[in-house]
Amino acid sequence: MLQELLVVAGSVLTLFLLMSVGFIFGKKGFLSENTLSQLSKLLLTAVIPATMVNVFQV
Repeated sequence: MLQELLVVAGSVLTLFLLMSVGFIFGKKGFLSENTLSQLSKLLLTAVIPATMVNVFQV
C-alpha cells in the first residue's frame, strides 16, 4: 500500500513541477499566450492520462 502511495505522490510531484515551469515561463514572458494554451491542452490530453495509466499498471 505504501509503495502505491509513493508512486502516486511521485507522479503528482512531477506534474506539479511541469506546471510550475510553465507558470514561471509564462510570467517571465518566455512563452506566449497561444503557446501556454497549447501546452495546457497537451498536458490535459496526453500527459495526465499517460501518467494515470502508468500508475495503475502496478
